[in-house]
Amino acid sequence: MAFKKAVAATLYYLYQYRRELLQALLWPLLAFIVIDYLSPEEPDSPLWGGILLVTFIIQVLVAITVHRIVLLGPGSVSRWGTVGWGRRELRYALHAVGLLLIIIPVAALAVIPVIGGPLAVAAVTWVVARLGLVFPAIAIDQEFSYKDSWRITANHQLLVLLVMFVNTVVLALLPALLPRVFLVSSVISLTMVVLQIGLLSMVYQLIVNESNEKPSV
Repeated sequence: MAFKKAVAATLYYLYQYRRELLQALLWPLLAFIVIDYLSPEEPDSPLWGGILLVTFIIQVLVAITVHRIVLLGPGSVSRWGTVGWGRRELRYALHAVGLLLIIIPVAALAVIPVIGGPLAVAAVTWVVARLGLVFPAIAIDQEFSYKDSWRITANHQLLVLLVMFVNTVVLALLPALLPRVFLVSSVISLTMVVLQIGLLSMVYQLIVNESNEKPSV
């Protein structure tokens, strides 16, 4: 099964490159620990805007670092990972914001009585799963669009939906279910993020290889 193959490949490459990943992600981990420490308890604090922006920027750099190490090898990033901000990082960030804007009208299905909520969740999950391959592609400097992701996932919809389920329900919610312990929570959260990104990278590689439609560099 393709999903099992993707999971096995993810665990293999993350283990093979564990030392390089640990070094490259050391500064983001320290940054997340500081952010966690400085985050105000009041939900309406004016500091939240800046904290969310800084967190988003670091998450983009972490995602690109992991995608590149898993797909291209440790030599594709510096010893300390992706630390600069250029066209690649900007494209990645803009596509993340763009995806959010795309799913907002899809989420509006929730206003439908009775079935609206489940329908909106299912539709958003499907759309994000179909468009999500744009992120590993951008991270490795491929000319790849939402349209390319939609086309290339047409024959792999169950696979990308399974990945979406694992990444959101299992890996994303797991840290939220565990007791918050300073330092430990940051380590667990970053570990889950690395697993999410690694799995998406492997699915991207698997689908691109099987489709024989690898985009040009």
